[in-house]
Amino acid sequence: MTGPYPPAIETADIVWSNEGQPSSRRFGDIYYSADSGIEESRYVFLAQNNVRDRLLSSGKTHFCIAETGFGTGLNFLCAWDLWLKTQAQAASSLPSLDFISVERWPLTRCDLTRALAHWPELSTLSQQLIEQYPPAIEGCHRLVFEQGRVTLTLFFGDATSCFAESVFVADAWFLDGFAPAKNPHMWEARLIDEVRRHSRNGSTFSTFTCAGNVKRALQHCGFTVSKVPGFGRKRQMLAGSLCLPAQTSFSATTSSKRIAIIGAGLAGSITALTLRERGHQVLVFEQHAGVTYEGSGNKQGAVYLKPAIKHQASNEFWLHCYNFATRFYQRVSNQWGLGESERIWHRSGLIQLTCNEKETARLARQQAQSTYPEDILEYVTNAEALSALAGIPLSMSGLFFPGAGWVKPRHLCQRIANLAPDETLFNSRIASVSLNPTTSRWSLIDEGGHSHTDFDALVFANAYAIKDLKPFSALPLGQVRGQTSLLPGRKKAQSLKTVLCADSYLCPQDTDEYCFGATFDRDIDTAKFNPQDSIRNLQKLLSWLPEASELMDTSQITDANGHAAFRCSTPDHLPLVGAWHPHPGDPRALQHGLNRSSVEPNQYASMYLNIGHGSKGLTSIPLASTIIADMIDNRPLPISTRLLTLVAPQRPSCAPDRKPRQE
Repeated sequence: MTGPYPPAIETADIVWSNEGQPSSRRFGDIYYSADSGIEESRYVFLAQNNVRDRLLSSGKTHFCIAETGFGTGLNFLCAWDLWLKTQAQAASSLPSLDFISVERWPLTRCDLTRALAHWPELSTLSQQLIEQYPPAIEGCHRLVFEQGRVTLTLFFGDATSCFAESVFVADAWFLDGFAPAKNPHMWEARLIDEVRRHSRNGSTFSTFTCAGNVKRALQHCGFTVSKVPGFGRKRQMLAGSLCLPAQTSFSATTSSKRIAIIGAGLAGSITALTLRERGHQVLVFEQHAGVTYEGSGNKQGAVYLKPAIKHQASNEFWLHCYNFATRFYQRVSNQWGLGESERIWHRSGLIQLTCNEKETARLARQQAQSTYPEDILEYVTNAEALSALAGIPLSMSGLFFPGAGWVKPRHLCQRIANLAPDETLFNSRIASVSLNPTTSRWSLIDEGGHSHTDFDALVFANAYAIKDLKPFSALPLGQVRGQTSLLPGRKKAQSLKTVLCADSYLCPQDTDEYCFGATFDRDIDTAKFNPQDSIRNLQKLLSWLPEASELMDTSQITDANGHAAFRCSTPDHLPLVGAWHPHPGDPRALQHGLNRSSVEPNQYASMYLNIGHGSKGLTSIPLASTIIADMIDNRPLPISTRLLTLVAPQRPSCAPDRKPRQE
């Protein structure tokens, strides 16, 4: 095998001209014209697809552009720039812009930065793209800009394979691989078939090439194709649109919906924030008097990744959750402009320590079978180097995750609730749910007998409490009690810089306290805080990190504060995310909501689940919430159908006869 092992993907081999223009050594072709790259992009792709006028007149709430070669991202930046300028001149709000692109050999962040420096007029947008630009790992990456109104769904991998596993319908196509003579794979009939499958009646395309095989492949798939004047010295190019029989066309429009969310913890709060950013009316129902009663009430929590020895589908899911989560927390932190004491996200890095021979051997096997970019993780075998990263003396090796960190879950949920104080109903436990078959609207009745009606969609984010409702009573969910503990730091002691993980975890100080834990207890039926569990937490921590006694005042352990709650677990340790089929026994339930094309109306249900995140909710919930929001909006999904099937609520591994296992 050549190149890196998954999940890493081989990056572009760039040759730089004396003028700073990038070209591909592999294909012997340039990424853009050094003299007129922006003008070329605007003419070939934006003008020939009539993007500006369609943004102004589409009458839709989102407009989707898809592209077959991301390269330096210049086309995306030009489309985003046009969207901003058109919005500034428009009398009303434009559709949101969804941009889909794929790249088999992505540029490194360093090369991307150097390439885009050639276009200072796009520097404000370029910098935002560079900040969110994903590591070079295979799969789907969702980047969010303009408070959710501009999204980039960027696939790293083979174009045909990526599009085959993606869910979106494009209004316009930018066919922009390297020239057909130099990279014929990007113009094969199989890829053009995928272009057709992801198009609706009236979808347009444009491309700089006018090669005969490209023209014939597009015509074969139903596109009308015309030769139009090319840009600069190129005499001709191709443009056209898809013309389908009237009976098979559909227009995937969306509008502001009234949505009920059951649960105001992390899953409910982040789902509510995501949907409100998109203009939906959201009402959140919380059974407790506040947002800090369940697992989301922890003072601190780690955003982390535990790679498997051999990269597999479930590990791929968690890897994409991890990358999305770190971008999400950074984005909302920047958006809210919080001061140091109010920050909810701290990109401190995280160290996973190898505390015994078994863990050391496991690390060696993982290193031999998987390759990760250094901006995901680094194998640090030198204890002195690891100590410098942690800020305290360590005597072992480990994995360093530079992009990881910690979150204040309690503050995050409370802040989201405070953004819309009248849209969260506390002390409101839902007792029954019903659907009006005539209006297709949902009604809820709480335990006080109050009726709440006229909802277009429901999102259940209430963890184990979902089993109290009849449609979900047979879900094989488990409860695992966990308790975290807090101790004050010692005066004049060294300060921990990163999160440390082994059999438990320790976060850096926050307001002079260290948060550590947590217990895993399945056979306890109360979440009441137990001082003895804090002693257990400290004993476990000291068993792998004796240096902790130099950081914290351990004499106060019997009086330590903390938080105890139940985690909601599933048999396969993956969350339940997505649409709930109204008839769970139907064999179509697993694929419900995944089969969307240009010739079918929206098949998503109007009932969704966002539960079962276990101890990894801070990592998985941001992506899960975006998946559900995209399903509700009928927008491009931020993850492949292969990985969506892993977390589908009615997957075989979470059938009612399965039993949850200990995490």
